[in-house]
Amino acid sequence: SVDTRLMYVSILMDDRRAWRDGIQVARGLFAEQPNSVMRLNTLGYALIQQPEGLEEGFRLLWRGFNYGQSDYAVIDSLGWAYYLYGRFDEALALIERANALAVREPNSEVLDHLGDVYWRLNRRDEARDAWRQALAAQPDALRRRDLESKLQRGLPTPAPRRREVPVVTLPDRPSQREDL
Repeated sequence: SVDTRLMYVSILMDDRRAWRDGIQVARGLFAEQPNSVMRLNTLGYALIQQPEGLEEGFRLLWRGFNYGQSDYAVIDSLGWAYYLYGRFDEALALIERANALAVREPNSEVLDHLGDVYWRLNRRDEARDAWRQALAAQPDALRRRDLESKLQRGLPTPAPRRREVPVVTLPDRPSQREDL
């Protein structure tokens, strides 16, 4: 089923050794419905998990954002792509918007991302508050462990360096998608 394949992608994208398998499944889902915001988000977010997929993933997420500007998941994913490009102000605007859209059902991943961006902007108290809220949103065991570590130590890894983001042109109509 589509739901099973989506879950499979989310599991595989977190494992460096299985990432390519997850991308293959996500590409299959995308090929079935290339105009689906959910599938653009699934493939785009899976791609940005590794440096070699960042540019392609950014392009897909930008398109998904333009098709579904009220979908908090794709807004958060695009914000996270900006974060990975070291563009923390742009990331903050998007991830805060995603968090506001998810306010009725707080999302641990969005709140985790928000905390990371705050940390990089030297807004440490706000970062810890976001991470605490992420813990309260009942994350999975891996994210819970990561969040608990961040609350104790902050972000131990260097910040992504600031780089230019790819230029993305939008097609005039959905069938013009050769650059994907």
